[in-house]
Amino acid sequence: QDILCRLKIILLLFCALFNMLLFTIISIERYIKIIYRNFYDKYVTFQRMSLLLIGIWIYAAVIVVPIYSDLSYSRSCHAVQAMRQGYGVIMTPHILVTFITSTIMYIRLYCHIRKSMVKVNPVNDEAVSTITRSHQRTHHKQEYEVTKTLAILVISFWLSWFQLVLVSYIIRYVNIAYEFIFLNFSFLIVCFVAGMKSWIFALRHKVFRKMMKRVLKPICKTNEDLENLGFTSHDGFQTIGLSNYVNPVNPPPNQQQSH
Repeated sequence: QDILCRLKIILLLFCALFNMLLFTIISIERYIKIIYRNFYDKYVTFQRMSLLLIGIWIYAAVIVVPIYSDLSYSRSCHAVQAMRQGYGVIMTPHILVTFITSTIMYIRLYCHIRKSMVKVNPVNDEAVSTITRSHQRTHHKQEYEVTKTLAILVISFWLSWFQLVLVSYIIRYVNIAYEFIFLNFSFLIVCFVAGMKSWIFALRHKVFRKMMKRVLKPICKTNEDLENLGFTSHDGFQTIGLSNYVNPVNPPPNQQQSH
């Protein structure tokens, strides 16, 4: 039982550090892709990103396992105790570095994308065709939406972890009754935010909404049931075979002949 307890705590602490490093890498990746696109296309490849992710896994394991092996948890089995002892001290610089990096990257990304969206709207620029301007606006809008979604995920992640660190440090220096209740509640908030990350990303993009509707189709038998869940007809009802939806771009053959 003691081995399973220690393994559970190691896995929880490993996931915490890995998520922090992963969000930092995502912020840097978005920054390079949008601002330095030529450099991104030339040097950023799938293999290099895969090696980088493997390196993050190894780094998190190297940091977590040796530090946790020096801590003793003989009295009880609580992962939140790690934030009260040596691991909390090690986590503090990682939290500060990753938070500052993510904040700076997303602020610069936001300013750059907003400026780019304004620049591609010249009405009197005859050298740029209407189709080209339309494609540029669409591209920048898509990049802006993806970046905004990732920013929401990063902000929610940091808010959840900051409240856990704050509670753990307060309890570390101040004796509070039922301290483990507060710590466990803070940990539940972190777990809830971690579980909601995929839903936040999915609900903000049409591709993922279409995939979700394929899963919900056996449960929701009508369009009204899907609309009650927050989906609209513009999300692509035709992809799951709903007969009530008519695609305005490609009408049925009988309508094409009538025109």
